[in-house]
Amino acid sequence: MIFSTLKRIKSVVRRNRILLWTFYTFTIFFVWFILLAVVHRFSEHSDWITAFWMAWETMSTVGYGDAPAITTVGRISTMIFGSIGIIIMSALIGTVVVLVESYDERRRKGMNRNPYRKCTIIVHFPGTQCLLAYINEARETKPETKICVVDNEMDELPIEIQNLGGIHFISGSMLDDNIYYMSRVYEADTVIVFPPNKNSIDADAMTSTLVRLIEQEVDESVTLIHVVSDKRNMRLFQGLRSVPILRHLAVLSIVQENQDPHSAPIVEKLLRNSDGGNPKSVKVKKCVGMTWYDLQIRFAHATKKLGVKANLLALVNDNEIHLCPDANYIIASGDELSIIAKNDFAWLPVEDAMCVESVNE
Repeated sequence: MIFSTLKRIKSVVRRNRILLWTFYTFTIFFVWFILLAVVHRFSEHSDWITAFWMAWETMSTVGYGDAPAITTVGRISTMIFGSIGIIIMSALIGTVVVLVESYDERRRKGMNRNPYRKCTIIVHFPGTQCLLAYINEARETKPETKICVVDNEMDELPIEIQNLGGIHFISGSMLDDNIYYMSRVYEADTVIVFPPNKNSIDADAMTSTLVRLIEQEVDESVTLIHVVSDKRNMRLFQGLRSVPILRHLAVLSIVQENQDPHSAPIVEKLLRNSDGGNPKSVKVKKCVGMTWYDLQIRFAHATKKLGVKANLLALVNDNEIHLCPDANYIIASGDELSIIAKNDFAWLPVEDAMCVESVNE
């Protein structure tokens, strides 16, 4: 672990010439400072504290004059070491200033490591408006959400996104092992993979490859989402735990709008969280064995009794979503419920209340 960390630090320093020059300058300054202190210590027969104090006074050009060299050797060495030391000191200050300035440029150019843990990593820039919409929606429910964008086709993020704060950019491809370290993908909260090229017929195949590689690097606590360009390519993602999202949801909304004048606005309101309610998935544990019909009735009674505002949306069985389950379907172990509820919704008290009602009956 220690050797791998040192190896990575060495690799970063080698790639950054300014950082390397700063390191060399600081090393020369430190060695020169020690030499000046040692020469003063033995030429003036002073103690070490006085010698180091005099060395700092000379190289920093402060020159209080409270510990001057008296001997000829001491004066000559102070002139030589002091003159060269002032040049080294100036060079060190200059490189530090350049280093600070270059850090901001490297950050904008996507050359610095992601500073955020438990953030959302977006692989491939999805477009300014799409990313802005996601950021606004994510921070509506979780204001502290941090975003890291990984893309190998752009020089830097648009200025309107940079100005939002809490956004980091990394220039590179997830096919590069070093980008996993740079992006901290293994420490992320969510990873969203967009198609690498909107106009490429192989976009979904490339997305599938990236999702498989990312799944190998992260554990199951990390939420994986991928965007599919063509629904016919869903077979490319078989066996993956990543959640698929179709790119053209807007088109589907328009089609649905023609069939029902209320459905599209309802879905939009739900996704935008404009009414304070969001879909939440909960795992059924104590209600196993109930029919879907009984579960709906007991859910309604329990939420009313507890004063909780929530509604059942769908049943999720084996990763398949059932919007209209059969009334006689028996809830099995591992089933999940999709519920529309407020952000502070707590499932366990509701499930307990449903079971208590079942016992009372």
